[in-house]
Amino acid sequence: MNYSKLDSLLAVLAERKVPDLPGSFSQDVLREIRLRESRAKESQPWLTRLLQSWLQPKTFAMAVTAAVIFGAAMPISLQTDSTTMAVKGLDLNVFSSSAPNAPSGLLVKWP
Repeated sequence: MNYSKLDSLLAVLAERKVPDLPGSFSQDVLREIRLRESRAKESQPWLTRLLQSWLQPKTFAMAVTAAVIFGAAMPISLQTDSTTMAVKGLDLNVFSSSAPNAPSGLLVKWP
């Protein structure tokens, strides 16, 4: 490549006056930006749009607040006697004399 020709071409271009921009240039640029953004949003998958809406600070804060309230309310509403829960959960009444299906429970019910 001949750098002297390039230097002379750049010197000639540097001396020329830059043409004036049309009066609507800034509005045209803003319109093009809006059009490209709307096309980009339309081409995004629905899951990406959903995640972008959920990752907004306001939405994220509301979701965290709801989770904290729900997490605090559930143990309060489920509080019962731990032994009662263990008996129900483990079905420990099979060893009692009043067990419905054990032979001892059947004998108690016998007339």
